[in-house]
Amino acid sequence: MKAIWLISMSTVVMAFAAASPSEAASSCLSLDLSAPTPMCAGQDAVLTATVTNSCSNQAKVSAQVTLDNQPVPVRSGFTVGGDSTMSKSIDFPVANSVSAGAHTVTVSLTDPAGDSASATIDVSIETCAATHGRH
Repeated sequence: MKAIWLISMSTVVMAFAAASPSEAASSCLSLDLSAPTPMCAGQDAVLTATVTNSCSNQAKVSAQVTLDNQPVPVRSGFTVGGDSTMSKSIDFPVANSVSAGAHTVTVSLTDPAGDSASATIDVSIETCAATHGRH
C-alpha cells in the first residue's frame, strides 16, 4: 500500500508541475539612475544609467525614456556584457514647454530575449538662460 501511495504522490506532483504555468524567467537586467540637478528646460539633459546584467550572455538593450509619463525622443542602444555592470550616459531633450519644478524621469530597458528593467528618478527642472557660442 505504501508503494502505491508514493507512486501516486509523485504522479500528482509531476502532473501539477506540468499543468502549472511556469513562472516568468527572472530578468537578467537591473538598472539604477543618477542625474545632475537641476536640468534645464529647452536643453539636453543627461542621465547616468548603471546597468547590471546578471546572466552569462551579453544583452543588447534599447532604452526608452519618459518625462512625467510622456515619451521623450531618445535613440539609445548598447550592449552589456554577461555577468557585468556598466554605466551609460543617456542624453535626452527637455522641451521648452516643460515647467520649472519637480518632475519624474523613467528609463526602461529591454532586450530581444524579453529581459527588462526600469528605474525612476525625481529631477528638478529650471528655466535656464540659453547658452550661446562665442562669435
